[in-house]
Amino acid sequence: MLNDNNSPKSFWVEATNTSCYLQNRIYIKCILKKTPYVLLKGRQPNISYFQHFGCECFILNTKDNLEKFDPKFNDAKLDKELSLLNDSFAYLNLEVL
Repeated sequence: MLNDNNSPKSFWVEATNTSCYLQNRIYIKCILKKTPYVLLKGRQPNISYFQHFGCECFILNTKDNLEKFDPKFNDAKLDKELSLLNDSFAYLNLEVL
């Protein structure tokens, strides 16, 4: 995942967490036709929010001192999948680098 997206090696923890998160939502074996999530919770997971690890995205620039023609969005990359603690994604702001 890191090599495919040219992400820094320091994001190996996020890549591993994303991989585990996705592995729990795909089939264990074709014979069972169930995912670990279904076996544990008894219902299908909602995967409509899935995004590609490292995909390009934009972050709203919330600085107070924006001029009229200043860009209102910063370029970013998706750092990891949906957080398990709250319904949010983690992004890497490319403008800061």
